[in-house]
Amino acid sequence: ARSGLLNFLDRDESDVIELDGDVRIVLASADFSRELTTSVLWLNDCGLDVRCVRMRPHDNGGKTLLDVQQIIPLPETADYQIRIRERKQSERKAATNRDYSKFDVTIGGTTDLKQNKRQMMRLLVSAAFEGGGTPQQIWDCLPFRGSLLELDGLLDANQVKERLMDDGKGKATQKFGRYFCENPFEHEDNTYVLSNQWGADTLETANKLASKFPELKIEIRKAGTDDQSLGSDD
Repeated sequence: ARSGLLNFLDRDESDVIELDGDVRIVLASADFSRELTTSVLWLNDCGLDVRCVRMRPHDNGGKTLLDVQQIIPLPETADYQIRIRERKQSERKAATNRDYSKFDVTIGGTTDLKQNKRQMMRLLVSAAFEGGGTPQQIWDCLPFRGSLLELDGLLDANQVKERLMDDGKGKATQKFGRYFCENPFEHEDNTYVLSNQWGADTLETANKLASKFPELKIEIRKAGTDDQSLGSDD
């Protein structure tokens, strides 16, 4: 096989072979085991382009007829599977590029070190409530209203989880996993829980909270540096 490939590429043993562009693999056989086809499907989901072609010879009066059929991906689903693979590749790339920076958060002279984005937001919103901030003032700083969920009545952590088990259509969704249910905030006669889903707009939101509540003297630095990322004077 090695000799055949070198002859096809017009190379010799000493050449370093670099393949430009995407690499496609075609496996040809009279049949394929379930273990092999399962492995091929998994490799394709991981971004490779592997095809399985079944080649079955038939004798026809002394002549050999070759029945060739592509079985992975099936021709009628090839375009769909390619789109699915490209979408998964984009999702993996986005996950790889996600920012996992940690921050040293100072509020009123007290510093909490190496906080991830979700914990940083929990500290800031908690300080805003404790400092007399209203839900509306906090909502004004958040990217969308659902970042801070309002629930009727004064509820403890277990009651908050029970409330978030119902999606309003009689179906349990366990939506509480997306909120800091163990750290609810109370204001007047209602309970509020903060989302724990924070991404690219987190620092902008933190900056708005620092400006909205200058009396909290918020300072945020990227962990391990002396550079102030933002603060109430920004």
